[in-house]
Amino acid sequence: MRKKARIRAGLIGAGGIANTHAKALTELADAVDFRAVSEIDEKRGREFQQKYSIPKFYRDYRELLADREIDVVTICTPAFNHALITCAALEAGKWAICEKPVGGSIREVDTILAAERKTGLRAASIYQNRASRGMRALAELIRTGKAGRPLIGLCETFWQRDHKTYYDTAPWRGTWKGEMGGCLVTLAIHIIDGLLSVMGDASWLCADAANLNHRIEVDDCSATTVHFKNGSMASIIATSCNHENSSRLRIVFENMTALSHEEAYSYGKLPWRFFSADKALQKEIDACYARWNADACPESHKGQLLHFVNAFRNQTEPMAAIRDARKSLELIAGIYKSSITGERVRLPIAKSDPFYSAMNGGKKLRGAVKKPKPAPQPKARQDGTPHYITTH
Repeated sequence: MRKKARIRAGLIGAGGIANTHAKALTELADAVDFRAVSEIDEKRGREFQQKYSIPKFYRDYRELLADREIDVVTICTPAFNHALITCAALEAGKWAICEKPVGGSIREVDTILAAERKTGLRAASIYQNRASRGMRALAELIRTGKAGRPLIGLCETFWQRDHKTYYDTAPWRGTWKGEMGGCLVTLAIHIIDGLLSVMGDASWLCADAANLNHRIEVDDCSATTVHFKNGSMASIIATSCNHENSSRLRIVFENMTALSHEEAYSYGKLPWRFFSADKALQKEIDACYARWNADACPESHKGQLLHFVNAFRNQTEPMAAIRDARKSLELIAGIYKSSITGERVRLPIAKSDPFYSAMNGGKKLRGAVKKPKPAPQPKARQDGTPHYITTH
């Protein structure tokens, strides 16, 4: 049998999270030919190139996008230029998978959807827990009808971020212009995506988000009640003020309950608990769990990147496509709107709404304290497009 040609990949940005992508791409060598990296900081970029034995190095991401030997790109730059570079990748003829959040507003995400329609190409957002065995086992239980309809959920993000090791490491952190939000956007968005993938589309919400403990413009605590179109409901709690990092997803269905473990960065992996009061059903649930527990499929970033390159190969929809990523960002924009205005917010958010174009609607959050140094504006190139800064 003829061996399939490897998909040729490039990586844009060589900051912290890029190492996770590079490690995954390197380990997927049977399916992926990791060809190039782009990094504006040449010293860091060259060191990164050497560390992962990458054939090509570019300082300018546009040069990488012009490389005809690249099929797909993975984007690991800071959040404020994710949409710009994702659109540029599509327009250059590449499929793109981007770290979260894929855009800094609903409007920005819609520019990516427009670029997809224009080019006929596809993009996706990194929501790596979708590729892990706990979430995939849950998806099977839902798909086969064993779980029944969802009733109520609890989505918890209790993480720790301090100034010394996080907020003060880059001037754009903790700002609306740089991170487009606080603990909801930078931390909780992963598990919110997991919740939405199970519960479906949100109908309305009421929320409060505030900065209670940091010298930042954005939220470090929030509490939300969400009602979904299918009649179910959920609570979403998020903070960056905890004294350890833990995440947990609990969903009560008509026929069973699903409970993740509490590992912050990999809540989607097993072990999970799936339990039912129906003993006969429990045996079927246990059999499903055992199959996924024995499965050796790649998980996390490695699993999602493999799914992405296979989607490119087969020209099928990638996991966590942009239309899916839009839902979690719109929900968070709704949380900010409810927090700032005090209103019950109905979704979708209209294009005429200020919260469509800016996550905070251009308004201040309760308790927000401006950082001593303002977020830097991206430097303009001669052609008017911004440079990108790759600290992540």
